Amino acid sequence: MSDKEWIETRTAQVRLREDGILEVRHKDGSRETLETATANMEVGANLLSGSGPRPLLVDVSDVLSMTPESRDYYARSNESMTAACRVALLAKSRVSRVIGNIFLGLSRSPGTPTKMFTNKEDALAWLKEAL
Repeated sequence: MSDKEWIETRTAQVRLREDGILEVRHKDGSRETLETATANMEVGANLLSGSGPRPLLVDVSDVLSMTPESRDYYARSNESMTAACRVALLAKSRVSRVIGNIFLGLSRSPGTPTKMFTNKEDALAWLKEAL
């Protein structure tokens, strides 16, 4: 699969990069609900089918809001706990940093290191350590 191939959902774009990192880029002004979170996770799970846990880059910089149910689903669902071996949250805006900090507080997967970054290159370098 090429780095150029994004799969679109209502609130995000998802791709499996050539380097093996699953990348999720939330669309500008997206409002995450449990329904959209479930759809986004389904796309990621389909891309990873049979490959095992992969590093995950999630760009929440342009998210406008997330319901408590969607944050909880992303942080604690079986799908999220088994899909990623390491998670980098990219949060460039003030709102996205608040969302990222809430997610970090909710995450209950001690075997999955999770960090927040404001720079994509730093996030990717950290994720590549897991490859």
